[in-house]
Amino acid sequence: MLGTKPTCPPRQETDDVECHAVPFHRWWSRQARHWQLRPWNQNQLMRRSDRIEGVTLILAVLAALFSVPVAGALGTAAYSAEAASIRIEHTSRTNVDAVIIAEPEQILGDIRQASLRWQAHDRARDAIVPVPPSAEKGDHLSLWVDADGAPSDAPRSSDAAAMTGVAVAVIVFAVTLVGGFCVVECTRRWFQRRNGIRWETEWRQIDSCGREDR
Repeated sequence: MLGTKPTCPPRQETDDVECHAVPFHRWWSRQARHWQLRPWNQNQLMRRSDRIEGVTLILAVLAALFSVPVAGALGTAAYSAEAASIRIEHTSRTNVDAVIIAEPEQILGDIRQASLRWQAHDRARDAIVPVPPSAEKGDHLSLWVDADGAPSDAPRSSDAAAMTGVAVAVIVFAVTLVGGFCVVECTRRWFQRRNGIRWETEWRQIDSCGREDR
């Protein structure tokens, strides 16, 4: 009927989950802009700073790609060296049975130490080493000793060599990526600041010329 206010359809309940989609044309326009800023573009409107930024970005990408085999080679070398060291530890260290010959002493918190005696190279050896909190005089403990019969740490697992190799490779690759990003970003910001100062100077000159013409 005329003069009546139209009614809106009831609002439908929707889920609380919201989907955010990035328009494809924005992504495509960004990629097209990057392609237009390639250093070998013949466009006369490109500034020298734009070409330098493009060259810096290309060099950073190439450095990141080149760092992959370099990181792999360094990681492999680190793994081989660590694996050799671990093999030496396993061959030179021995697990012996030691007995506590004195009452353990508490040195800090739950950390206790005591004098232990064991047989190494057909003779008795004594040393003060850390012991478990529940250890008492007369208890037998398992002790690792080196080739000279002195107390030492337990030999490392072979997994330590793999972890070292992976860590070295990841660090080399990450340092290259971060370094390349910093160089590109610093170059871009420096040229932005430089171009901004030049624009401001030119606008001041144009403004002063306009005032003189008046």
